[in-house]
Amino acid sequence: MAVELQGLLNKLQEEGVKKADQEKQTIIDQAKQEAAKIVADAKKEAEAIVKNAQQEEADIQVKAKAAVNQASRDIIIGLQTSLQERLNKLAKQSSQEAMTPEFMQKVIAQMVEKYADQDAPSIEVMVAPSELETMTKLLTQSLIDDMKINCEVVKGNDIAGGLKVSFDGADLFLDCTEDAITQLVASYVGPRLADMIK
Repeated sequence: MAVELQGLLNKLQEEGVKKADQEKQTIIDQAKQEAAKIVADAKKEAEAIVKNAQQEEADIQVKAKAAVNQASRDIIIGLQTSLQERLNKLAKQSSQEAMTPEFMQKVIAQMVEKYADQDAPSIEVMVAPSELETMTKLLTQSLIDDMKINCEVVKGNDIAGGLKVSFDGADLFLDCTEDAITQLVASYVGPRLADMIK
């Protein structure tokens, strides 16, 4: 009986060891599967993080390039605006300096000489209120004496400097005011200046 008991114990021990080995192998296999899954998940997550980082970097580069381009456009527009303002100011200042009563008298005399009708034309000159008296003295007598024309000098309340001229009672005035000359110079030079900047 002791032999049978020993055989039974050996058989039980063998089955227990075998079962333990099987359970151990199952645990090891499950652990390997879980480890492989963890590694695969970690790899996928790492790839996703790298891909997101690359996309964010690309987005940042696109935004940075757009910001630089916008800043460049803003600088050019600001420069053009500033130069246009300076050009307008310079043209206005130059026209103010040039449009003295004596100069305007010469301009009108040349206009009358070239464009007026020969049969006793009349001319109306509109000037700034501040220059009315001076221009009246300079123009009326000299034009009447030299060219035998009727000249009327009138006040133009909307004129800061320069003059407007009309022949033979026409409603149309030739605009030689500071503002008109400034606008003419600026419209001629401005686009060329803008092209140079570009």
